[in-house]
Amino acid sequence: MGYLLEVRDLTVTMRVRAHTRPVVQGISFGVNAGEALGLVGESGCGKTMTLKALIGILPTGTRIASGSIWYDGTCVADATSSAGLRRLRGNGIGLVFQDSTSALDPVMRVGQQISEGLRRHQGLSRRAAGAEAVETLRRLGLPNPALHVVQFPHELSGGMRQRAMLGMATACRPRVLLCDEPTTALDVTSQRRVLELIGQIQRSEGMALIFVSHDLAVIAETCTQVAVMYRGQIIERGAVADVFSSPMHTYTHGLLGAVPDIESDNPGLLAIPGEIPGAVVQIAGCQFHPRCALAEDRCKTGEFPLQKVAPDRESACIRASDVTRLGTGGRPGD
Repeated sequence: MGYLLEVRDLTVTMRVRAHTRPVVQGISFGVNAGEALGLVGESGCGKTMTLKALIGILPTGTRIASGSIWYDGTCVADATSSAGLRRLRGNGIGLVFQDSTSALDPVMRVGQQISEGLRRHQGLSRRAAGAEAVETLRRLGLPNPALHVVQFPHELSGGMRQRAMLGMATACRPRVLLCDEPTTALDVTSQRRVLELIGQIQRSEGMALIFVSHDLAVIAETCTQVAVMYRGQIIERGAVADVFSSPMHTYTHGLLGAVPDIESDNPGLLAIPGEIPGAVVQIAGCQFHPRCALAEDRCKTGEFPLQKVAPDRESACIRASDVTRLGTGGRPGD
């Protein structure tokens, strides 16, 4: 059976200082209705660029160089065209951005921004779209939706703005919901509320969910499958419970080790040395080997694609079994 949304060998390139460099490199994954996939990794790993490619809003100078994106069995984007993605926005795919302050138009009332999508994608009249905008905010738990639809974004709190943006993304009831770190700038109470709403909407509508975050605890709570990204590549993939309890890539092990265990007398945080090299830096072999404590000479040449290393588990690390024996320095979601 095919996926509702599937990515096949997707590579996205960006023009940087007169050079063309890949920012997403040959990634493949799929998600079906009702499923939730998390994309995790440090800032600069290509998570957000992947989401932008999925909805066809890549920035200037960036393009799909190879691979394809499929929706419900139909190719909607490849290196030659992404016109199919534009037709999917709203009813097919919705996107919740990270920063509601910059994503919402500051000179448009909140209700107008929600009803605009309803009018464009579902053909509702101005009156019907306005009424649905009020109902959307009511479903999202805003205290006075009739007032909030006539307010401007700056008149709402951060948590309320994020819920309004969630309303914009889900008002047309898309079949796929993309979330780009939607709780990063929120306090813990607002974060909890937004995560609960996303979960409720996904379950009630049967949506496919792709959730990007650097917060492993959020992924553990929200998703059932996880793909770990590094320098534009997926380097480990599997069920959330399996990957977080028994990582099979040194990078995943490092991410987990950097999470404090509040129940331990000695958390023993693990720091990953160095930082992600910039896009202009070219690295031969495994992209993580300059920062890897287990790197060998054979890690410095050749290609390291995902390989099946256990039932329903994939890793790009040639020392996956050694990583498993290391255990974890922290277990998000436990």
